[in-house]
Amino acid sequence: MNTAGKIDEQMVRLLLDYAGSLEESVKRFRESLAALIQQRLIPEAEKAVEDRVWGWNPEAVIWVDATGPSGGYQLAAAENNQGNSDFDEMLKDLEAHGGRLTRDGVFYWRFQQKPFVGRKKRS
Repeated sequence: MNTAGKIDEQMVRLLLDYAGSLEESVKRFRESLAALIQQRLIPEAEKAVEDRVWGWNPEAVIWVDATGPSGGYQLAAAENNQGNSDFDEMLKDLEAHGGRLTRDGVFYWRFQQKPFVGRKKRS
């Protein structure tokens, strides 16, 4: 191989390394953009939930005080709310929103194991 061939081979290797670096940078850039979009969209989605008309009244649900790893909250159990249409509608609403939502500054979530719903005032 002549001198020009070695330079071309070295240049190709350098360009391949550079292209690999660019690919990794683009990947990190895409991930950063996705995270930024997610941070911006989630509050908007929660605001849209906040502004809508509700089909259930949380005050008509029977709640009991409870304490968990993150402190105090209120718990509503299906067994304490049998025949309570507001509890049933709340469960449907939570199901439609992936098991959690915020309403009037209060965070609601559905427990996975049992038909329980927790609620806690957002800080």
